[in-house]
Amino acid sequence: MPQASLEAGRRLSENDFTSRTAVYDACTSLHEILDYFQPIGRTFLIKSNVGGYFVPHRDHPVMPRESFRVAVFLNNCAPLQYDWLIDTDRKLTIEEGRAYYINTRKTHRTISWTNDSIHLIMNIPFNSANVAKCIAKLQHPH
Repeated sequence: MPQASLEAGRRLSENDFTSRTAVYDACTSLHEILDYFQPIGRTFLIKSNVGGYFVPHRDHPVMPRESFRVAVFLNNCAPLQYDWLIDTDRKLTIEEGRAYYINTRKTHRTISWTNDSIHLIMNIPFNSANVAKCIAKLQHPH
């Protein structure tokens, strides 16, 4: 984000990244979830190998919030393979292939215990239509 904002000459938000990319075109199995929240903000895949981690942090702690995050754990994210800890080290029970609303304003951290752990992070514009869509599909609130 800082590099993109520098290149654009202005502060960019998660919702400014709406262009489809070659990765979108190549990942046809993700089109159903990606297209559900159109337009969608900055979205990315994270791949971790053994020992890969994110230190405890919070995403976008300021108000008002322009977007919310939905994570889909795609590969090697089962309970003994990948840990997502949130809100004072409470470990989430992850089911691969399921989409989760994650409150990333709470302190969270991750660590991979295996190779090729992959998850998708979507920044969804925070509006009443997208909140309703999320609630309609939400199966496991955290």
